[in-house]
Amino acid sequence: MVNFCAIFRCSSRGDRDKKSFYRLPAVITRQGEKTMELSKKRREKWLTRISRDIKASNLAYTRVCSDHFISGKPCSIQYADNPDWAPSLKLGHDKVSESLTARDSSRYRRLVGRVEQVKHIDAASALDSLQGAAHEDGGTVTEDDTERGSQTDLHGDVVLADRGFDIADSIGIMGATLHIPAFTKGKKQLTSDEVETTRRIANVRIHVERVIGCLRQKYQILQSTLS
Repeated sequence: MVNFCAIFRCSSRGDRDKKSFYRLPAVITRQGEKTMELSKKRREKWLTRISRDIKASNLAYTRVCSDHFISGKPCSIQYADNPDWAPSLKLGHDKVSESLTARDSSRYRRLVGRVEQVKHIDAASALDSLQGAAHEDGGTVTEDDTERGSQTDLHGDVVLADRGFDIADSIGIMGATLHIPAFTKGKKQLTSDEVETTRRIANVRIHVERVIGCLRQKYQILQSTLS
């Protein structure tokens, strides 16, 4: 079947144009109530942006091409503040101002930049403290030293860890909460809440690992084993 873009006055065709075509977002019903409500809201926003009278029987075949997204593709469902959460460019109507879309995009990029800057500053401060502890102890930092040196008031914070890290008590003393992926051991399957929580942890983990990779390149102390 040839894909056609559903946006008014867009003539993009899958058999002729080298463009990507994206399905109308489905309503997600198996990942918790919050995800279901968010997916409903996103689907409605797409239909509002498309602004055409589409029969219910044709919704499954509705596509939007990459021309109508700032980055060329829709973002993930959890990034509701991202301008690419729904089509926003060349919509064929004036219900959404492109100047407003441009401002939203600029605002979103500034927000992301500030968040990334704060993350880098926090990570660098933690590493500086660790490096200082290493020098004070003659270059050797044990697990106990690291735990004592990093203790602080984490009231209300969330700590992410992989399965098998038994640190709930240690961070609980500091007022933080431990979040780890759900276990399937002893269960046939995860509950909808566990699936949603695990999915969110996985999404955050991608960014954490990217920041860790950047820090390893910047700080030599992380490129080798301390001795």
